[in-house]
Amino acid sequence: MMPVDAGDKPRGGRGRMVRCCALALLAVVVALGISVLTVWLIIRPATLTYSLESASAQRFGLKHDRLNSSFDFVMRADNPNKRVSVYYDTLEVSVSFEGHTIAWGTISGFFQPQRNETEIRMQAGGEGVWVQDGTGRDLRLEKRSGQVELEVNVRGKVQFKVGKWKSRNYKLRVSCMSTVPVVASKAFQGSECNVDIC
Repeated sequence: MMPVDAGDKPRGGRGRMVRCCALALLAVVVALGISVLTVWLIIRPATLTYSLESASAQRFGLKHDRLNSSFDFVMRADNPNKRVSVYYDTLEVSVSFEGHTIAWGTISGFFQPQRNETEIRMQAGGEGVWVQDGTGRDLRLEKRSGQVELEVNVRGKVQFKVGKWKSRNYKLRVSCMSTVPVVASKAFQGSECNVDIC
């Protein structure tokens, strides 16, 4: 009678177990994928949009190579979704001229319900901000015209809520190129913003 290799059965058993686990895991992944796709097809989330509705410089003084500034902005946030609401964490505001940040601010977190337009009032300022010679020269030239071309950036985190389900945190980046009046005689025209959520 031939001896039986005691290691054969365990190896075969382990192989079957690995295959079963792999198939079970694949089934779970497929089921989750189908669930996510079904939810997405039902909800069909639309993109959030943002625009600057108002912008003004309360203070804008450049002495030698130091800039003191204070800005007021009103941004409109439009959530067109009828099933998705949005939670905003604290948002960071920055104002840049020719790639150089000249003012900063923060916005407290807030909740935006479905199919809602929210006005976000923002303030940003900078004290004694150093500017390079070329940047300072361009700032003076634009200031004489009564308006300055600035980039307004908003950064932070958002979460989306559908029913009782709440998503993970997503990074929000909003960027608005805008011509901001620095004298009372100039009017702000408004501007659309680019948005990236990832």
